[in-house]
Amino acid sequence: DDTEEKIVDFINRHITARLPDPAKEPLLHGLVDRLQRHNKNCTNTCKRLVKYQGRVSQRCRFEFPRKASRRTVINKNREVLLGVRTATTKYYTLRRRKDRDEHINDYNPAILLAWRGNID
Repeated sequence: DDTEEKIVDFINRHITARLPDPAKEPLLHGLVDRLQRHNKNCTNTCKRLVKYQGRVSQRCRFEFPRKASRRTVINKNREVLLGVRTATTKYYTLRRRKDRDEHINDYNPAILLAWRGNID
């Protein structure tokens, strides 16, 4: 679908989930590491009991860790698009990330450099 390709292209141009190289981008690396990295040891604040398909489990409500993949995938779950809570609540899944970036929250580098605060 042409529209989906345009959306994916827009996301790929403006949003990333990479931890920058500290030698090449020291300022951005520091901001991402400090502001966009989700703690690997979830606190009680982000742990939630989730009942899905009859099973109860404890998961991070921010959906970390986020698996690595080579491409961005659009979430086509109709319930998510209508705002119904499901196991996965994101409208898109930015999967274009490396294994080492599974705890990095999605961000726009230019906005992060200007804002210097967490971007969700």
